[in-house]
Amino acid sequence: MYHLADLIVRVKNSHLAGIAEFTITFSSIKKAVLEVMKKYGYIKDFKSYKEGQFKYLKIIMDIEESPISDLKVISKPGRRVYTSKFELSKDKKGKGIYIISTSKGVMSSKDALKQKVGGEILCRIW
Repeated sequence: MYHLADLIVRVKNSHLAGIAEFTITFSSIKKAVLEVMKKYGYIKDFKSYKEGQFKYLKIIMDIEESPISDLKVISKPGRRVYTSKFELSKDKKGKGIYIISTSKGVMSSKDALKQKVGGEILCRIW
């Protein structure tokens, strides 16, 4: 399974089920996406730890305060979706954020618009 989609589905399911904590295997892209989600208040916190030779991420959700209504994976291994800085400026709805992998790192669509960069759209949170 696509490891980023696994993270998004687990966050969505834990929010819907009211589960406050869960653990997932570590990857640097997952950590970068979680940093963006924490910055915007979609998750409460996350911690990385090592158990034996494997690394894990423990995600802590704030079920009552989290503004998540839905999450959707946009780019998949079989179909990558890219956006330019010009297409980001056309989104006038302002509801939720896109998480984008850019040449300057993983960031939200709001930060990418400020830095005037485009990239691969990983997921959408609203």
